[in-house]
Amino acid sequence: MTVRQRSGPKTRAEKARQAELLERLADSSETKKLGPPPADLGTYGKQVWKIVRQVAWITSADHGLCYQLASATQQAQEMRDDIKARGMVISEAHISASGVVVGEKLHAHPLLSPLRRLSTEIIGLQTALALSPQEKLKLGAISLEEPETTAVADQLTLYRQAAAKTSPAR
Repeated sequence: MTVRQRSGPKTRAEKARQAELLERLADSSETKKLGPPPADLGTYGKQVWKIVRQVAWITSADHGLCYQLASATQQAQEMRDDIKARGMVISEAHISASGVVVGEKLHAHPLLSPLRRLSTEIIGLQTALALSPQEKLKLGAISLEEPETTAVADQLTLYRQAAAKTSPAR
């Protein structure tokens, strides 16, 4: 028999308590919000910093983790830009022992492997800061309840009805 762990608050009382805790944390005078982005961050890192800074439960105590996340995101984007510019596969001349070019050797871009490792680190930092959807669910910051209506489905239904009215009968 398997036992499933709960991923977030289930009852109304638990949801209300979680919402109250998040609100108190956001409004608390004891917790200082995250300051402006450090100067050594690039464009992408500063964008991440500004986004993370707006999250209710992120405080100045999270400065180190936020800096690591912003810095890692900056590095990852720089790697992606280099990979995009040079291509996923790089060729280099294959030179014989006598120094004559005898062909070319193809290999994967050298930044692909470090980018994968860095992506794993970024996911870990997002989890530590409760920025992943699963962690937000555990905090009660999001809900998995279905919305009453979906705008896209409603638009699709209206489109189909209009198309059915204007299409010629066969």
